[in-house]
Amino acid sequence: MSHKHYVISEESPDSARLDIPRLLYTGVVCDDPEWFNIMHVHPFCEILFVSKGSGSIEIGELNETISAGDIVVVEPAIRHSEKSSSDDPFELLFFAFDNFKAPGLQVNHILRDGERPIIESGAYRLQFEHFFPNWSQKREQKPSFPNQ
Repeated sequence: MSHKHYVISEESPDSARLDIPRLLYTGVVCDDPEWFNIMHVHPFCEILFVSKGSGSIEIGELNETISAGDIVVVEPAIRHSEKSSSDDPFELLFFAFDNFKAPGLQVNHILRDGERPIIESGAYRLQFEHFFPNWSQKREQKPSFPNQ
C-alpha cells in the first residue's frame, strides 16, 4: 500500500508568472482497500487516472464506480471524494495544474458545460499508463503534501 503526493517546487523562475500553466503536483494511490479521500474542493484542475482496480467517486452531483482505464476531470470548485474498492483496490494516478486557459473555456477548465467528468481512456489507455507513472517516478525523492 502506498499514497505518495509530490508537490512541484514553487522556487522555479516561472512559478510567479501568470501567463503560463503550472503543474502543481502529481501522485499515486496504490493497493489500499481502506483508502478514501474526504469530500473537498480546490481552485485548480485535477486529473485522475485509474490504472488498475476500481473504486467510487462522488463528483458534483454524480456518484459512480470508476475502474481501470477511467479518467476523471475535477474542475475548480467542484466538490469531490474518492474511495478505493475493498475487493479490487485501485491504483490511482493524479496530477493538478493551475493557470491554464483554453479558448472558449474558463481558466483551469478543460470540459465544456454539460460534459461528463468521467471519461474512458479507450484507445489512449496505454499512453496514459506510460505518461502518468513517469511523472510520479521522477518525483520519488521528494514526497510532500501541498497546502490547499
